Amino acid sequence: MHTIAQRINAVSAVATTTIIFLVAGIALIGLFEKPVFEPARIEISDVEVLWGHDRRDHFDRRDREWTNFRFAIEADLRPIFRYNTKQIFVYLVADYSTPEFPSNEVVLWDRIIRNPRDAKINLSGARNKYAFKHIGGSFKLSLFPSPSSFKPSTDLFPPAIWLHRDVNATYTLHYNLMPKVGALTWGVAGQTKDPVPFPPVNYRKPLNR
Repeated sequence: MHTIAQRINAVSAVATTTIIFLVAGIALIGLFEKPVFEPARIEISDVEVLWGHDRRDHFDRRDREWTNFRFAIEADLRPIFRYNTKQIFVYLVADYSTPEFPSNEVVLWDRIIRNPRDAKINLSGARNKYAFKHIGGSFKLSLFPSPSSFKPSTDLFPPAIWLHRDVNATYTLHYNLMPKVGALTWGVAGQTKDPVPFPPVNYRKPLNR
């Protein structure tokens, strides 16, 4: 006869193997399950470009251009919550392009959703949570010729002028699904219907941030 210790060991081995296969199955199923939900409605308003220093940026103390805006979001992300969902990280991204920097993505707002009851987002008149600045300094002006086109060996530099340009941004609501078991998955919940232009800089209005 088998001893109690041997029986416990056999049961534990079977249980452990079963749990491993069960967890692996749940993780694999999660990779192929695609949530179906209505695209989020995103509206951007009151866009303004101001001059000064935004206190939300703790690394750059220089006066420069900053963009502030208001936004509204209507999104029902409850279908994303399933038996294996731990939490969802949603974030609003502005995507725009300039001649010097063709691809720019800036995270301006985010939220962690841990409960399906909180997965229905209804925001109106909200402001960007994080500072919005352009790495090149100006959203609307471009230096021509570009300094990057000059060679170090060149002694004479051609005269440079500032050119006005039209730059638009597309605002997209992304989500990151964090499962209890398995790999992280990313997706898009919605975006603005039309690109949103950057207005000229308002030097008269102080940047009270």
